[in-house]
Amino acid sequence: MRTMNVRTVFVDIDNTLTEDKPEFKATSAPDVSFVRLVMAANSISEKEASKRIAHHTTTVEEMVGYTWPFEPQVDLCVTEAEVARALQEDFKERYRVFPDAELFLKGLRQYSNIQVHTATTNPKLYSLAKLGSAGLADATGSPYLDGCHGGGRDQPWRQMRPRVLSGASATR
Repeated sequence: MRTMNVRTVFVDIDNTLTEDKPEFKATSAPDVSFVRLVMAANSISEKEASKRIAHHTTTVEEMVGYTWPFEPQVDLCVTEAEVARALQEDFKERYRVFPDAELFLKGLRQYSNIQVHTATTNPKLYSLAKLGSAGLADATGSPYLDGCHGGGRDQPWRQMRPRVLSGASATR
């Protein structure tokens, strides 16, 4: 019988580790805590804060069909840590981490030497905030992950996307 020697596991975030809570009603409006954060940081109205956030939204429709804010702190006078806390607060209402996903991450860390990385179209900040809603991560990372690879501008994967999506080999 052949065995595998697994050293690294890549996992997606959405519908693998987390999912939308069934009771959550999705809207196109930016997350409430994030809007309040931008309002306070810039002494502006809710309407103006929403407008500024919308200005910094990038559509990745060709990948997942959703609109995600990438690096939302740009020009909004808020730090990445503040954004992460605001998103984490909003995501507590919006997402849940599957109970077996939490056991999976904790078990791999405690009982094996297998490295765990996320591989997702979510920006790193979103991935950490989603896991953070269950206490598994914060803005700086997660004790259960060895890497967090996502769709943010700071991620090398994003630079490969056009070649990968056009069918070209990522190793060329």
